[in-house]
Amino acid sequence: MVKADSAENLGTFRFSEFSLKPLLHLQEESGSSFSLQTTYLGFEWKRDENLRGQLLLGSSDMIQPALWFSPVTQPAFGIVEAYLEGRNLYGDFRAGLVNLQMGYEGSIPEWAWVLPPTHVRQQGWLIARDFGFQFHFSTYPVTTVMTVSNGESTMSNPDNKFWYSALFQVKNSDGLGLLLTAQVGQTTSLSTGGAIPSLAATKYHFVFDPNSDAKIRTGVLSLFQDDGRSLFLLEAGSGDILQNSQKNSFVFGHLDLAWHLGGDLLLLLRYEQDQPNNSDYTTVAKASSLGFMMTSKDKLQSFTLIGTKNQETTEVPNDEIQLIFRLNSRYLN
Repeated sequence: MVKADSAENLGTFRFSEFSLKPLLHLQEESGSSFSLQTTYLGFEWKRDENLRGQLLLGSSDMIQPALWFSPVTQPAFGIVEAYLEGRNLYGDFRAGLVNLQMGYEGSIPEWAWVLPPTHVRQQGWLIARDFGFQFHFSTYPVTTVMTVSNGESTMSNPDNKFWYSALFQVKNSDGLGLLLTAQVGQTTSLSTGGAIPSLAATKYHFVFDPNSDAKIRTGVLSLFQDDGRSLFLLEAGSGDILQNSQKNSFVFGHLDLAWHLGGDLLLLLRYEQDQPNNSDYTTVAKASSLGFMMTSKDKLQSFTLIGTKNQETTEVPNDEIQLIFRLNSRYLN
C-alpha cells in the first residue's frame, strides 16, 4: 500500500485482490489442454469515501466480445476493468471499462463462482464487460444498476451505436433473491461484418446476418438461494434479433445446485439447455454436469473435478472433464 502525504491529497493506492485459476480441460476428440481462466490482479486508488478508481488486469476470457461482433485478437493477459467511481446520496457512478452484470454469473464477482461458466457465458451471448457509463443504487433489499456502453467491449465503436443494460435485484438476509437483467442494442455491418464476420450464424446457429443492420434485445430472470455454503439457482433467458423486417428468437436456461456435504466438500450439479434458433429444434444443445469441489481450511484454495455430458440433435463426441485449481485473496463461500 502506498499512501501519499495528506497535504498533497493524492489518496491511497493499494493492491486489492487476486485470483489464480489453472485449468486442465479434457474433451473427446479435441484432446487436452492447460490454461489460465478468470485469473486477475486488482488495484485500487482511493482518495476518500466518495472517489476511487479500480484497475483489474486479467485473462482474455474475462473481456471477450459478444458473439454478435466481429472477433478480435485479445492479448492473453490485459486490462479487463478500469473505471473511476464517484459516490453520493443518489448512488454510485462509474465511467470506463465496467462489468455489465448480466445474469447471475455477471452479478457476482468471478472469485465467487462455484461452477464453471455456462455455455452462454463462454460463447458470449451476453456482453460481459464494456466501455461506458454506469449507475448503481442500492437500498436493502433492492439493488439497481443501469449502463450505457459501446457494445463491442473495445474502446472503438465503429457502428456509433450504444447498448443499454439494466439489473434489478431483490435479496434478503437469508440469501434468497430474485434477479432480472436485460440488454438491448443495435449493430451494423461496420461492427459485425468485415474480413472475419460475426460467429453468431457461422458457428453458433443464430439467424443473424452480419452484413445487415440489426436490433438485439435479451432478458434474463434468475431465482436463487445462496446461504453461504450451498447454492440453488434457476435461470432462464430469451432474446430477439430484429433484422431485415423479421424477428428471430433464441432461448437459454440452466439449473445449478451446489450442495454442502459436510466439512469442506460440495456436490455440484448443473443442467443447461440453449437454443439459438427458436424456430429450429435441431439447434437445441443440452449439457448435464456432475462434480465435486473441495476447499482448504482457510477457504482461500479450492479444487474442482467436474464432468459434462454435451448433447446436440446431431451427436458430436464432445463430452468433457475439467480439473480446476483456484487460489484467491477473497474467502470462498
